[in-house]
Amino acid sequence: HGAAIHSLGATQDDWLMATGQRIVSAPSRWVEALGAIGQAVAAAKGGQAGDVADSTSRIAASLLKGDDKAILLGQSVAQHPECSRIVELAHAIAAQTGASFGWLGDGANDVGAQWVGAVPREGGFGAARMLSQPMKALILLDVEPILDGPNPQAARAALEQSGLVVALTPFSDV
Repeated sequence: HGAAIHSLGATQDDWLMATGQRIVSAPSRWVEALGAIGQAVAAAKGGQAGDVADSTSRIAASLLKGDDKAILLGQSVAQHPECSRIVELAHAIAAQTGASFGWLGDGANDVGAQWVGAVPREGGFGAARMLSQPMKALILLDVEPILDGPNPQAARAALEQSGLVVALTPFSDV
């Protein structure tokens, strides 16, 4: 329906749909790349046209056009060590372009948790945080923290140092 889909990510995967600009960058450079898009937006809003061959300028121009636009972040950002900075930059770009901001869920369970409000509130701990530091008690339901989490070493250390760990699971390695 005429949507322009742009991406910033670590791979050039086939999305099985038409895409616009694709910036492929190492995750360690995502903050820099998103900052460049933000600068291109600011320059375009200030009447300074960027290099039309530059992907960041094309993305900025696209975000400044139209009425319905969104900036969506995925799970690789949620697990990124500089997640908060990336979110801050994405929010700033959304505010400058009139785009909405959101997250792409990691599957049906994630979408369901969002829908019923089963997510950490202010000061609460998400699963990644609970598996990155020792806790007083943990209940694991059908999860293999060493295989399912983004940081297996931290998960193992947190589980070994936690006070009580109850695992309700068919997996034998927990």
